[in-house]
Amino acid sequence: MRTTVDAGGRVVVPKAIRDRLALHTGSEVEVIESDGSVVVTPVTERVPMAEEAGILVIAPTGQPLTADQVRALRDATRR
Repeated sequence: MRTTVDAGGRVVVPKAIRDRLALHTGSEVEVIESDGSVVVTPVTERVPMAEEAGILVIAPTGQPLTADQVRALRDATRR
């Protein structure tokens, strides 16, 4: 898939890729140059995990999760 660089020097990421990676206005990405190529990786919030009785669970952090955080975690596992 080909794309362009706009007048401001920004790379235009095609909509199909933005949708697949859940990128939207304000999304943070990491950009790395590697052997003449550019690699763009979405930055996602890391949630500490722990195994309890053979089940992977969110490790306690001392702060309760908000409803939005729970929804985001649930949605991330459905992809």
